[in-house]
Amino acid sequence: MNAATDDDDFPILSDVLDTPAPAKRATAAAPTPAPLATPPAPTLTAAELEQFEHTVREQIMAGLSNRVDVMLQLRIEEIVQELVGQTIHTLSEELKQSVKDSLADIVQRAVSEEMGRVRTRK
Repeated sequence: MNAATDDDDFPILSDVLDTPAPAKRATAAAPTPAPLATPPAPTLTAAELEQFEHTVREQIMAGLSNRVDVMLQLRIEEIVQELVGQTIHTLSEELKQSVKDSLADIVQRAVSEEMGRVRTRK
């Protein structure tokens, strides 16, 4: 085995290789919604058409029910958060005012007592 011959079998970075162009990615087409129910044949009776209509209505209501439940839950959470925020703000303001009123009352009593002591010493 000759070392020079073995080295010629391996490509190096400067070699140009003929490689096939990469395949283009297929763009995913928007999935088509599955039909809700098998459409009726044109020769169905009135009772069969009524049953088909009932089946389609039930399937649509079931699909909407899940979406409506989620939407209602989100809206209820928003309203509750807003109400809790408003309630906390209102209670905080009332508490501040109550503390101010209590302090003013305490100071007024302390001043009145001290003034009473001063007057009785005379």
